Amino acid sequence: MNEQLIIQNNGPEIIKTNYWKTSYAQAGKFYLSINARAFRLLVPDVASKLAIEGEMRTAVDIIISRGPWPAAGKPDGIEILFDDYSNAPFALQLSPEQVDRFPPAGDSGRDDLFFSAWFHPCNKILEYPALFRAVEEIPCLKKWEGKK
Repeated sequence: MNEQLIIQNNGPEIIKTNYWKTSYAQAGKFYLSINARAFRLLVPDVASKLAIEGEMRTAVDIIISRGPWPAAGKPDGIEILFDDYSNAPFALQLSPEQVDRFPPAGDSGRDDLFFSAWFHPCNKILEYPALFRAVEEIPCLKKWEGKK
């Protein structure tokens, strides 16, 4: 992203961002911002809001996985699994350019986190508890094996 992405926070809440005006959002790229134990997914306008929101709302568990992404040639990546306990849950894989910071691998197993999705013009449309794990590689797409 050439231009600077600005996100103003109030703890886990996003007060203001210029994300939707950036070339990144215009290109349809999701962006994950992490602050105050919250994973906040910024959803580009070009993503089908009804389809994306619908897929997200069926989740029972939100599992955030961090690990190398060899298939994309990336040394690190993030997967967001919207586990609805079906055989084909919705998932997003994000490259390092789509994340403002990575949670430390030492936080693997944490279950005291939150996930939220944000649509233009900075509206939080859903919020869930979230689980985090370090994995050998993404895509992982595995159910949570720790305690909740």
